[in-house]
Amino acid sequence: MSDLAPLLVSYTHSLLWYLRRTWPFTLVYGAPLAEPSINTQKTMQKILGLLKTSQTNVEEVVKLLQTLPREEKWLCVVDSATGFDILQTAVIHRHCEIVDHLVSSLNCNVDCYRCSPPVHLAAYQGDAKLLDRLLRFGAKSNKRRGMCYPEPHLAIRLESGLLGYLGFQQKAVYLCASHRLSPVQCAIQRDNLECVKTLLRHHESLEPPSAVPSTHPLGVSALSLLVFACREGASSCIQYLVGRYPDCINSYMNGDTPLLAAVPWGEECVHILLESGADAHLRSEGIQETALHRLYRQNIDGLFTIYDTTKYLLTTGLEQEINVYTHLGETPLHMLVSHVSYTGGNYVDPQRRIPRPQLQESYQKQVVAAVRLLLEFNADPNLLNSPGLTCLSRLLHIGLKAVNPEDPCPCVSSSQPNMFIQDYRHNYSILADVINILLEFASKPNFTCTAGHTPLILMLQLILYDSLANICSQRQAVLRCFTVLLESGAQPNFTDATGKASAYSLISAICKRCLVSQNPDVSDNGDDGEENSKEHKNLRDAFAAVINDILDIMLKHGLHPNLVSTKVAQHLWGGHGNGLIELVRLAGMASTNREFEHIGVWLQTMLQWGADPDLEPYPSEPIICHCQSSIFLKKLGTQPICHYVHEIKDKERLLREPAVQRVLLLFYSSMSHAELQASLAAARSSLHLQPSPHTPGLPQTSLALLCDGSVDVLTLINAMGENPRSLKELARVAIYVALDRKLAAKVQHLPLPLVVKKYLLEPIF
Repeated sequence: MSDLAPLLVSYTHSLLWYLRRTWPFTLVYGAPLAEPSINTQKTMQKILGLLKTSQTNVEEVVKLLQTLPREEKWLCVVDSATGFDILQTAVIHRHCEIVDHLVSSLNCNVDCYRCSPPVHLAAYQGDAKLLDRLLRFGAKSNKRRGMCYPEPHLAIRLESGLLGYLGFQQKAVYLCASHRLSPVQCAIQRDNLECVKTLLRHHESLEPPSAVPSTHPLGVSALSLLVFACREGASSCIQYLVGRYPDCINSYMNGDTPLLAAVPWGEECVHILLESGADAHLRSEGIQETALHRLYRQNIDGLFTIYDTTKYLLTTGLEQEINVYTHLGETPLHMLVSHVSYTGGNYVDPQRRIPRPQLQESYQKQVVAAVRLLLEFNADPNLLNSPGLTCLSRLLHIGLKAVNPEDPCPCVSSSQPNMFIQDYRHNYSILADVINILLEFASKPNFTCTAGHTPLILMLQLILYDSLANICSQRQAVLRCFTVLLESGAQPNFTDATGKASAYSLISAICKRCLVSQNPDVSDNGDDGEENSKEHKNLRDAFAAVINDILDIMLKHGLHPNLVSTKVAQHLWGGHGNGLIELVRLAGMASTNREFEHIGVWLQTMLQWGADPDLEPYPSEPIICHCQSSIFLKKLGTQPICHYVHEIKDKERLLREPAVQRVLLLFYSSMSHAELQASLAAARSSLHLQPSPHTPGLPQTSLALLCDGSVDVLTLINAMGENPRSLKELARVAIYVALDRKLAAKVQHLPLPLVVKKYLLEPIF
């Protein structure tokens, strides 16, 4: 039914136009103008082309105009590129003589336009002389009309009208249908002060602007003029209007004072208003925003001077209200941190010449500086907003929602409105800077929200959901985020609210992103093209290196490498939360040699930082065994090597892959003798392996040399159980035990050659 009114108006207009062409109306109004002929249209197009040239021959245009038939509607001929007629085009290109001729000699009506009338165009262009001429010709200055300009008057889309649902009508929609302004608003929007003065002088003989909009000759009140100028950041017009209407400076309009409307445009506009008597302590009606709150909104223009404006506002007395809450439960600092990595909004420079993306770097640096400035003025980083988040926690919750908008946790879903969340692109360098500043000013590094999220958990979840390309391209910045948190006291040994997920559970989930089997949208089989396949492989390789660095940093800063549980579980079904077990279980999902290489590197990092492969992470239930006529219960070990053999035993296609065998060799090179032999015996028994026949050269060959695909894993397991390790290999294990397996921290301090240190630290990968 919303389309019924426009349909009735259109129908009535058509009926009246039909009656206008009949007797006796033609006696009163004269005969209606005819449609332009083909010759007329060609002449008009030629004139429009001449008007758009840099050096227009006015005499030639006037001669062409004089040849036009007066009985035809040649004003309906428009430029195909812009949709504007000859009078509008003449105003746009500032041809005063041609405008004079069209209006005075050819009687063109300057007020018959529904879109971009000449008087509006002149005010928008800033041509005060031409504007004054149009007003003297009788142009009305108090009418609100649609403005497509500076965009062309062309349809932006088609939508169904009332009859469109039956397939009979498609209505064109233009920008001017929703974008309506008066001439004075057009002038203010472009900060054309001379045009504003011209419009106001035109009505000096009439009643001056009052506080009641309906009595204002220009169609708007004095307060609305000032507030509109403030919202548009028109500093010259603000200065003039404040001097002309001083009583409006602290008045409210639609819940805002002029100062609150001008704050987003920067220090210049704010300075003018405060110097003219604006009260910086007035808050908005409704949610009670201060000027700082308003500055940090995300649905406003002009944040290109956010730091300078913050610095200036904090010298006006607002520093006393730096920790004030709005009725929505946000402090200025809570709102400011939401700008980290934000790329949305319609932010343009005052001259409106610089594209938004070019402002991003400067804008983000100003956000960082503004965060430090608020904290230096005693903003409290540990105050809680309405969802119960500190500033640091909200910063990272917004980051998590940006990469995982479907997260069901209330603390994540309420951290930022959905209308803004799609405009975040994580800049980890800026994120690290802001995290560092907040922690420097005593923000709590282990604050836990209602869902159990600490800042470190949120950072790991960011890596779990953000795009691989974005993470890998900012590798050092990502690592700096973790380093800053951990060096400031973030606890790496945690469990979530359910008590099940630990740091290793999250790390394991992140590691799965490197496995093709866990990423069905990413294929290595060349279906998406050889180049795409190679790019995916390179990305996963780079991401695996990032994971290894994160694991290294967390282990270095206290992540426990040997978590054990006293809970009894079925054999090879326990060990959740233990680092080695979580990583070994990835072998069951790995499908390529390269993926096993990644797993080997991660396991080697664990072993370097103290992970003990001899340790049983959990006690297992005994299994039923039988020997000849005897049946008995036997308790088996739960060491990581047992889990690894269990995960790979059915991967027949991969049993000869070198990386699969080298992971097994990594445990073989690191475990103590008794635990290794017990584990190998259990593995051989579970696989029903028989003692291998003597193979010439096998006992004399180093097992490391056999990991080249020449034998399969099952043969290698047999060889490991039947052939003792060399004295050098046993000495290496003895050194591991003597150093309490903390190789990364202690090997570098041993008085040994570099080649020996490398032999101890990197036995396999």
